[in-house]
Order: sequence, then C-alpha cells, then structure tokens
Amino acid sequence: MTVGSIKRYLNVPELADYIDSTDGTVRQLVHQRRIPFMKVAGGRQILFDIQAIDAWLLEQSVEPLEGGGENEKSTRISHSSSAANRDVQSD
Repeated sequence: MTVGSIKRYLNVPELADYIDSTDGTVRQLVHQRRIPFMKVAGGRQILFDIQAIDAWLLEQSVEPLEGGGENEKSTRISHSSSAANRDVQSD
C-alpha cells in the first residue's frame, strides 16, 4: 500500500535508507524492541509502518539546552575548577 507516492510499509533495507542507517542497526533496534515494527508472513518478514516510524523519530528528538548548549558546559566546568582552586588556596 502506498500513501501518495511513498510506500506505507517499509522492509528493513528500505527503512535503513529512510533513516540513513544500516540494515544491521535497524535489525538491532528490532531485536532490542526499541523501534515499532510488525512481523508478517508467519513472523518471517519484518515491516515498518512509515507513520509509526515518523512518530517514533519525533520521540527520539533531543531538545537543545537553553543558553548556548556546549559553551554552557564549559562555563560550568571552569566555574567548578575555580571553586576547587579557591578551596585549595585557602588551606
């Protein structure tokens, strides 16, 4: 079945291409039950509903940190290093 010009159900190689990954990674996600999938043909074939995959991909999104991300981390490190230096110097 297709939705528009896109297939509704993808097999492992098609999904790997869709999410820019490898067949092995997709199979590992299936084995770990970390991705939505269906077993058909007596459990011999694995298919993925593209709508469920799109929803799953959105759930995997990581929101950026407020205030600059990576610079914020280095600022915290330098602040804690400064505090540690003050403690050492005051002894």
